[in-house]
Amino acid sequence: MNTQLPALWRLRGKKCLAPVDIRAALAETIHQHGGVATIMEAHDKTEGETNTALFNRIVKDFGIDRFFVYWPSGAQRTGLDVELGFLLQMFHDGKEPDVRIFVESTAGGMDGGHFTAHEKGRRTTYYEDLVAYGCPLIEWESYERLRDAVAYHGL
Repeated sequence: MNTQLPALWRLRGKKCLAPVDIRAALAETIHQHGGVATIMEAHDKTEGETNTALFNRIVKDFGIDRFFVYWPSGAQRTGLDVELGFLLQMFHDGKEPDVRIFVESTAGGMDGGHFTAHEKGRRTTYYEDLVAYGCPLIEWESYERLRDAVAYHGL
């Protein structure tokens, strides 16, 4: 993987960017290109609100129907798998959210029209289901390419 970050992505005194930092930078990239984007961490929970309720409130209150899934190699996806389940439930309920999966090419990709995980022993069932629903899988090899792909798909 090319770990070179786009010029405007700052580490703010840390050794590396956390996944939330990357997601925030990608949302900002969409804003810079005239699109609208948010991340869950940009929203405060109301008193007693669960993470599930927060996710659903953001989707409802902002009328969100497009979702970008960021998947770098080696990512811990436990929490994300729950959120992917929410997206799959939308498909199951007859809704058609626009879901795009941005996967680092060393983590997974399309092989002969089928999704293939390149990380051994990693849970990828929900990704396979999203691809089966027709969600595009966009492979990236560097953060520059990821940024450019998100900007392109964010409009």
